[in-house]
Amino acid sequence: MVFAIAAAAALAAAAAFFVRPACLSFRNRDGRLAGLFLLGRDGGFELSHRHSVAKLPWIEQFRVGPGDVLLLYRTRYGAFGAGLPSGDEGGTVSLEDGWIVIDGMDREFRSVALSPSAFTEHRLAVGSRAWALWPLVAGLTPVTMAVGRPPIGLVAAWTITHADRLHRAAAEAGPEPVVRKGEGD
Repeated sequence: MVFAIAAAAALAAAAAFFVRPACLSFRNRDGRLAGLFLLGRDGGFELSHRHSVAKLPWIEQFRVGPGDVLLLYRTRYGAFGAGLPSGDEGGTVSLEDGWIVIDGMDREFRSVALSPSAFTEHRLAVGSRAWALWPLVAGLTPVTMAVGRPPIGLVAAWTITHADRLHRAAAEAGPEPVVRKGEGD
């Protein structure tokens, strides 16, 4: 019995250092970790915000690509306007439930710089979970978003240490953005 417990503890300790799942990290300008989110097996997530000029909702869908790049494969936004796509973005453009959708873009990024704020309502969704980003990175912007593979022990430690902030960010995330009638007209 003691041997089994010792073996289980040794396996757990090894896993904490050697298991390295895909995670989405947010780092401040000094390179310090401001956010860390475990991605699912498919490596997919959504990043949404309200466009700072047009004030319209915008949703970008990413997944982890080969070499742990961020692969933007789909974007949805509320209307055409200043600072919004209007040319050849690659992929297929369609209209779905009031959204302009560009599907099949397949743009690769090593990292993406963001300046989340309450004004822009940046929101991260991974599977069925969502977090408002501005409570997590307040005072740390701009932040850089990238895929990494830290040891699962680091992921667990960061999540436990920041549990209160994560719960608050989840509570403030709200529902997925929608295009309201009259927006963008």
